[in-house]
Amino acid sequence: MLKLDNSFVWKLIFKIAALNLTFLVAMTLFRAAFFFYFGGDVGFADAGIARVFALGMRYDISVLGYINIPVVCVVALLIFVNLLDIFLLGVRFLKYYYTLLVGSALSLTFANFFVYAKYQKHLSDWNELHSAVINNFNVFLAPLLGAIIFWAVFATARKVLIFQEKRAFRSSLNKFAALVIMVFWISGCFVLARGSLGGQALSSRAAQEVSDNAFMGDVAVSGVFILGESIIGNIRGVR
Repeated sequence: MLKLDNSFVWKLIFKIAALNLTFLVAMTLFRAAFFFYFGGDVGFADAGIARVFALGMRYDISVLGYINIPVVCVVALLIFVNLLDIFLLGVRFLKYYYTLLVGSALSLTFANFFVYAKYQKHLSDWNELHSAVINNFNVFLAPLLGAIIFWAVFATARKVLIFQEKRAFRSSLNKFAALVIMVFWISGCFVLARGSLGGQALSSRAAQEVSDNAFMGDVAVSGVFILGESIIGNIRGVR
């Protein structure tokens, strides 16, 4: 059976980086749409828009950091097995994994528009989502647009994570070097997920301090991030 070489590992790393950058751009576009749709008379200069969007990207990167921790574990396993057929099967799994997780994150980001329009605050529990969607004309529109989002994520992941090569390799895979890279990669994912190098992890409270304008704090923070905080808080409360 064909084995991997170093070029395949580097290609996969760069492809995953490019894919996540695409997802980050999509999340930023959602934030821009949120600003323009709900912002009304709020001006760019008044709001400190650059600072607000920079913080918003930290929230989005945190969400992507959590999503990518299992990805690094899968890639490390593929390197350890070191078989091309298993590698290609693993890459196929990653396409569906990103479709499920990123598709869900982007769909919730979109659904957050409905919640904010109804409650003037971000999505923080499932009851708010149900009420905002079911009690509005969006009951048919929301699933349709959600399906489009999932399809777009899958199409993007399929386009980026494509490997068609099956050839004899001139150099064998350096497992030690590759696994060292994985250690740094997964450490980086944990740091990105925390959203901070300091003692305090990034929290939704940071959005309250980014601007004197309360609405701009809502622009900065991610509805998915707040929902995640709420779920984690509920789990800790049960314990």
